[in-house]
Amino acid sequence: MLANYPWLMWGIILGWTGLSIWLSNKTKLGRKLGYINLCIIGGFVLVNIKVVPQFCEQYSILSNYFIPLAIVLMLFQANLKKLWKIGKKLIAVFGISLVIVFAICVLAGIIFQYEGGWKLWGAVTANMIGNFSTLSGVAAALGLQDGDLVVFSATGMIIWMVYSLIAFDIGKSKFFKKNFKSYRDEVTDMALSEEERLAYAEEMASKEKKVGIIDVAVVMGAGMAVAALGNFLGELTGFYSIVFYAGIAVVIANFTKIGKFKISEDLASFMFGMYIFSLGANATLASIANSTWKVTVGVIFIYAVSFLLVFLVLKLIRMPWEYGLISHMALIGGPVTIGPLCDNYGWKDMVLPGCILAVLGQVLGAYLGLGAANIILSITG
Repeated sequence: MLANYPWLMWGIILGWTGLSIWLSNKTKLGRKLGYINLCIIGGFVLVNIKVVPQFCEQYSILSNYFIPLAIVLMLFQANLKKLWKIGKKLIAVFGISLVIVFAICVLAGIIFQYEGGWKLWGAVTANMIGNFSTLSGVAAALGLQDGDLVVFSATGMIIWMVYSLIAFDIGKSKFFKKNFKSYRDEVTDMALSEEERLAYAEEMASKEKKVGIIDVAVVMGAGMAVAALGNFLGELTGFYSIVFYAGIAVVIANFTKIGKFKISEDLASFMFGMYIFSLGANATLASIANSTWKVTVGVIFIYAVSFLLVFLVLKLIRMPWEYGLISHMALIGGPVTIGPLCDNYGWKDMVLPGCILAVLGQVLGAYLGLGAANIILSITG
């Protein structure tokens, strides 16, 4: 078993993550699937053909060390000063989507409860609001056992893939054009000019970036220091460490110039890719067959009901359907999914606003995940 050969394991994890990112940028199918799905598929296939193990030390290292660092690196781009510039309407739709997703996650945790399940549903809430980047951090903070996380990984990753494929195609149906308003038909209230938004889209689509050793040194050094301080404060106070390192990262992002080092987001994405590979490797066919129906049905319930409610509310308040899809994807998929989604529909001018919202979701995901867990615990006992 390769678990006994750590160098080979790291080679497979890093190699497949790198290949997934390359495919998602260089091939048509890869762009449609996205590197997140490719990492999941890689882990899922390799564990089921017995190339990699379901559990190993490398996966624990990713969860305990790489993910806190990756969260900090991603949040270094969380300049919330730009938030007011994306327009009141889009912010309102995002806020509505956030409330709906949070409420449905809590409801799912109550309806599909089981002994100790409040921890899992708290982690699921963090995942649904702050995407995969906060899942591991909140799971660790709540003391969720690896076996329980596997239960979610086994079915949650597959449900996510189905959702993302639907999200990339559903907007092409005539239903939305007939029954919903389009943002293209409205006078925008965004303070961000169209030139700014299109320039950002071009930057995101660019395959080449000029990066120096100073850039990497600054973000890695600062990121590791923040993650270490956050974990130290967590151990010292006995409180959730993710609250500390995420909060410190956001403060630094908004009161220093750390955000100009764009490489931090790329480094974080690579680390998240490795972690997502390990989640895919947790999903053996046996674990899927043995996973509790409550988790499977509960996760489907969250995706389906929150999605339908968001668009029902949009219909009632006469808001553009694009805002709803971007907001829902920003919460569940995060910044790395916004670019491909907007490119798929030709919304180049919406990439920057969508990414700003997705980063806000990452900021709130950890806190709301912990909050949901405690609400569910207080209700279900």
